[in-house]
Amino acid sequence: MRKLRKSQRPTPPVDIVRVDTIKLDGKAALTAGGEVSFKGQRGRFRFDHHAVVAGTDAGWLTVWGPVSGDGQKAQWRSFSVDAVRSVHRITKARSK
Repeated sequence: MRKLRKSQRPTPPVDIVRVDTIKLDGKAALTAGGEVSFKGQRGRFRFDHHAVVAGTDAGWLTVWGPVSGDGQKAQWRSFSVDAVRSVHRITKARSK
């Protein structure tokens, strides 16, 4: 894969807004540091922020995990808001 020059690298859109708290339909409010589970994924993920494209409903959740300690390597991930299975009230995942 060829490395792009700085002038060729894509720039992120300027109309993306970062939000640290989100209210999900039928679920508890999710704040930064809270834990959430996603459909089709194992373990809990620690919520960091919700990125929203300004003027639309399009957006995604940026999380760190899984933090469940089941042997998977934790990493930054992004998921659709529709993929949320549950928001956890109690933090059970171990922290390092």
